[in-house]
Amino acid sequence: MAQDFDVANSEYLTLAAAVATAGPIVMACWHRADDKGDSVVMSIDNTGGSNNYFRLGIKSSVVNVRTRSIAQGSGDALSGAITADGATWEHFAGYYAQTSRYAYINGTPGSENTADITPVGLNRTEIGRNSSAGIYADGELAEVAIYYNAGLTKAIADQIIASLAKGFSSLLVKPEWLVGYWPLIRDYDGRVGGDMGLGAAPDVAVHCPIIYPAPPHIVHLAAGAPPAGIPILRRRREAC
Repeated sequence: MAQDFDVANSEYLTLAAAVATAGPIVMACWHRADDKGDSVVMSIDNTGGSNNYFRLGIKSSVVNVRTRSIAQGSGDALSGAITADGATWEHFAGYYAQTSRYAYINGTPGSENTADITPVGLNRTEIGRNSSAGIYADGELAEVAIYYNAGLTKAIADQIIASLAKGFSSLLVKPEWLVGYWPLIRDYDGRVGGDMGLGAAPDVAVHCPIIYPAPPHIVHLAAGAPPAGIPILRRRREAC
């Protein structure tokens, strides 16, 4: 089950640590937005009120990727148009590097923003809110993921995001680079990165369709002789 965030109630989840403190990173999730108004679906933030953060959300009816530093200003990248009709699941993602950022809708990137911006003092990861800006999510969220690796280029980000947008779980897509993953199925537990705490509780909603890793399939055979026709190889022990 996904989680349904109501902007009117300022609902959000919070982790008292930054799962990444610098780029390059990818932030991604599935979102069934209630409208096209400005909102934030996830962020890595400095809670000291200093306006330093990475965030992913909606701005003027498109996906918005923003990197903000109080010393260097903001860098915004925008995607193509979104649906945001309260009924359609859409895949939101962003690529963030020091001098390059892109916003993606359903696996397709928009134009690049090249401002040189490095946020500092990041100390919190949040779903449904950007605390220092006081902006919240409005709609259902699922499959929240954050990737970090020094070798994370735009080309690799394209591949990761394209696979996620096809419905694959983050556990199947470059899992060794995951630093945070919250499926939001019935709970707020982190499969990677730590469990989220409640700021204000969202409601439970129907989850989006996702392809997860198959569980191991174990067959227990009864004791006794093997079925007819199956050869048994025996090892001969030689004396030294």
